[in-house]
Amino acid sequence: MQYAQNYINQQRARCQGDFASVPGSSERGKATYELACIGANTSTSSSIVFFEKGDSVALIAHQTSADDMDVAMDVRDKVANHIQ
Repeated sequence: MQYAQNYINQQRARCQGDFASVPGSSERGKATYELACIGANTSTSSSIVFFEKGDSVALIAHQTSADDMDVAMDVRDKVANHIQ
């Protein structure tokens, strides 16, 4: 999904510290990722689901502190399970 890579590259450029992205599940029209930006003063993580239907593309992101990444992943997975 090119739009997913474009979004990830934007987030990487904004990060003022160490950046990581890890792909999660991927199926036709839907993909999930974990993103983290670990900086000297602020560390954040995002759990994201990208999806497309027809000509439309969307994403839902849950961003939180790096310490709460598991919470963001749980929320993302619940949302992703309802997207058809």
